[in-house]
Amino acid sequence: MRWSVYWVTGWVTGLWVGSLGWLPFTMWCLSLAAVSVVGVWQLYRRWHGFRPFVAAVAFLSAAAYMTWTDDHNRSVWPEHAREWKGSITGRLLEPPVVDGNRVDIMLRSEMWHQGDDTFSTGGEKVLVRLYLETLAERDYIYTFRRGDWVRVDVKLERPDVARNPGGFDYRQHLYRQHVHWIGRAQDAGAVERLTSSRHGLELLDRFRTYLGQRIDSVYEHPAAGLVRGMILGERETVDLQVERQFATLGLLHLLAISGLHVGIVLAIFYGGLKWMGVTRERAAAFALLFLPFYALLTGANPPVIRAAIVGGLVLLAVIYRRWKNSVHFLALAASLMLLFNPYWLFSASFQLSFTVTVGIVVGVPLLCKRMPKLPAFLRETVAVTVVAQLCSFPLIIYYFNQFSLLSGLANLIVVPFVSFIVIPLGFATVLLAGIAVPLATLPAKVNEWAVDVVLTVAEMLTDWEPFHLVWPTPPIPWVFVYYALLGAIGKFWLCSDVRVPRRRRVGLSLAFVFVVIFAHSPFPWWNRPLTVTFLDVGQGDAIVVETPQRQTIVVDAGGTGFFEREPWQVQRDPFDVGEDIVLPFLRHKGVARIDYLVMTHGDADHIGGMKALVENLPVRYFVRGADTHNPSELERELLSSLEAADVPVYRVTSGSGWQLEDGLYWQFVQPEPEDVPSDERNAQSVVVLLSYQGRSFLLTGDADQEVEEHIVNTWDIPPVDVLKAGHHGSDTSTGDVLLQTVRPKVTVLSVGENNRYNHPHPDVIERLHQAGSSIFRTDRHGGITVRVHRDGHLSVEQSIVD
Repeated sequence: MRWSVYWVTGWVTGLWVGSLGWLPFTMWCLSLAAVSVVGVWQLYRRWHGFRPFVAAVAFLSAAAYMTWTDDHNRSVWPEHAREWKGSITGRLLEPPVVDGNRVDIMLRSEMWHQGDDTFSTGGEKVLVRLYLETLAERDYIYTFRRGDWVRVDVKLERPDVARNPGGFDYRQHLYRQHVHWIGRAQDAGAVERLTSSRHGLELLDRFRTYLGQRIDSVYEHPAAGLVRGMILGERETVDLQVERQFATLGLLHLLAISGLHVGIVLAIFYGGLKWMGVTRERAAAFALLFLPFYALLTGANPPVIRAAIVGGLVLLAVIYRRWKNSVHFLALAASLMLLFNPYWLFSASFQLSFTVTVGIVVGVPLLCKRMPKLPAFLRETVAVTVVAQLCSFPLIIYYFNQFSLLSGLANLIVVPFVSFIVIPLGFATVLLAGIAVPLATLPAKVNEWAVDVVLTVAEMLTDWEPFHLVWPTPPIPWVFVYYALLGAIGKFWLCSDVRVPRRRRVGLSLAFVFVVIFAHSPFPWWNRPLTVTFLDVGQGDAIVVETPQRQTIVVDAGGTGFFEREPWQVQRDPFDVGEDIVLPFLRHKGVARIDYLVMTHGDADHIGGMKALVENLPVRYFVRGADTHNPSELERELLSSLEAADVPVYRVTSGSGWQLEDGLYWQFVQPEPEDVPSDERNAQSVVVLLSYQGRSFLLTGDADQEVEEHIVNTWDIPPVDVLKAGHHGSDTSTGDVLLQTVRPKVTVLSVGENNRYNHPHPDVIERLHQAGSSIFRTDRHGGITVRVHRDGHLSVEQSIVD
């Protein structure tokens, strides 16, 4: 094994260990010095441990480097700067990103002004975010360019941490970009241009815009967006439905510039020069000069940089006629990238890119030797597809919780089609359209046909829903075990020089299959605890109940309000509580079906995300209360979606209930509509009493005190362990009568952070304190998880620690 492999293994491991913060920078440096002295002395004595020494030096160097990077990745603003209002002077690092009415501006700040106080920010990056109100504001924002100096009036905010189990940690995501603060600007008028500055990359921005316009001029929708995504890396131009289909089938790598695209570009450029009679060395030199330009033009993300570095090393080998091992190139590429930015190690795209590429370089030649009877092209295509699927599988389910059994078939069909037709014709049309648009018309029409074929195949395969599986997030040790077994199987089955008894090879293969099944259904024969999670969905309700026998109940799925917007204000992928919070949580848990979807009542903050759940997951039963006389438009849309999905609707009456499984019961204790004179939907909320192993939960929706008193007077409600406070802690709910009767040990308030209603009301908090109840709030604690074990033990876990 080459020394470069030892080096990159030690370097990657050292970066990961260094990120854990186990030792200070000085200790890593002292350890490195000690190992270096011992190693040099041993080498001087003709010691043969050079490669382990290289790995040790790389490990300690990387750990020290990562520790130093983290130590210096600090903000000049103090932690208590939250809610500070002032103005930032700085320079735009990239053009403003406009998505509907939302604008993100990445700023290299230089000065902070707050009243009479001014201090230097030392070039700290700040993400400025604002929302547009008029088209004139949008046109004004479009005038800004990379490198412009601006002054922006903002209010400082810290990025959100993961607010629910398995949720996206936006703060950590920005931290790894050296961004610690979001500056909220009121509108576009808060951004003042001080000077226009010419930036070297601005010409590339203009050229990219020009090429995009050329593509739009010769292609129809949706082919134009797909070609722009594949040629220029402008994924935001791809139709959202197409992107989701590609994501389901594992084809998303086609929409992000990666090794495939860079390889095709180099093949076209290098091959074209060779065809024109240029020597191999000169063609490689010209291609080497073109490579950085294309990498910068397409965004210079980790897959592009990795492919550009590897491609550059290959071209250098051609120029100097010194061919090297491909693994050596990959090791050098990874080392250079992680030296430039060690945080890339934690990027899903970086991990997928290198893992799959290493697998292809090492595994494809070995697998091809085992398929000698297949034609060469088909043999290599099948080998690449199989190896890529096996290598990417654990990372895909770890990060995305989905894997389609049709992914291999989809890649086998679509990737060659895209590689040999769509991308080459895409480049041809761009070049011809740059000369004269009519010249590009014919190849564009041919390419539109090819794109239609790709989209038809993707749509057809996406419709085969039983093949698209949901996987729970596996533990990290499982990922390492998977790769260890995969490597052992590849070595024992594919390497002809390795002699291993067949029984051992079969045993390893069976162990590998068991590991894969375990990831999908860990310990299926064990009864789990009853788990009730109160998700943080902002100012709304969403409760997920996971039963010991793996049924899933979702009570409400609402959140932020809905507002009418003009077409230009609608974002490409608008925020949806169901799609962006509840559904990712369910997938994180490995939930592939909702057994009971319960609507307490029809307000948007309770059902706003239900339509997305119905459209993305099968639902066995929909549970609701009595029909209301004034259903909301949102409620009518939800019922239409349920009807289209052929979901049975159960209308539960007061006192109805049944046993869900052994020891688990639920009962619906809300009054009938005629028993409550109020016509408000809140008063018609379904109220659920859930009982398991002597523990009970009372979920009250938005029921007011009048409804609470009716429940107490009608039903023999026992003391409960967990109460979901009604109406987000409004003073109209959670009254003394209810609290004196149920005496909750724990009360959960589902409430939005800094909500405009000032929920929860201080009187409610006071009443809960007097009742002796422990209070958990989603605005402060994030998602709240309550578990009841088989012995009746109850535990509460919060996503955000005070």
